[in-house]
Amino acid sequence: MQDNPHVFVELVSYCSKKDDNIGEESLEDKKYIANLSFEALNKIQKLPGQTNEGVNVGEFNSWTQSVIDLAKELKYVTACDIQIGRILSYSPIDEDGVWPHKCVRNFLEKNTSETINSHICIGVFNQRGVHTITGGDDEERIAAAYSEYAQKLKLLYPKTAHIVKEISEDYKRESRYERARELKGYF
Repeated sequence: MQDNPHVFVELVSYCSKKDDNIGEESLEDKKYIANLSFEALNKIQKLPGQTNEGVNVGEFNSWTQSVIDLAKELKYVTACDIQIGRILSYSPIDEDGVWPHKCVRNFLEKNTSETINSHICIGVFNQRGVHTITGGDDEERIAAAYSEYAQKLKLLYPKTAHIVKEISEDYKRESRYERARELKGYF
């Protein structure tokens, strides 16, 4: 999927509605294929062009541009933006020690959309999975790390910094929520 944008967009088309929703058969008619496609897409947990040695920026740029072009042509922009945002949330930390990788930063500065932005945040939050309740302490540490990344990004990558700051704010809200629950004796 990450080597072939056509396969990626085809899988998206199997489990998503078109942007205009015209002439689309019901998802019930293709439920089995939709479920398999959705599962396959959710298995993508690295950037296109990413290997153990790093990220091939050319492959990343080629793949993302091809997906965007195909999504527009086939009218699956929203569905592809959701998946792109989720995939970008798996970005490694760049060589400069700041998250996300520079290729993701450059992409976001040129191609950002509310859908991509929100699904990066959702993706990061969901990657945490099941965790131990610490009364908000862990969430506060995570929020501080993302806040530091946002500070380092704000001059050269303002749009990316805004997204990273949102992730920090999400974790701050979660920290306050867990502290409130602890005070009320829910733990």
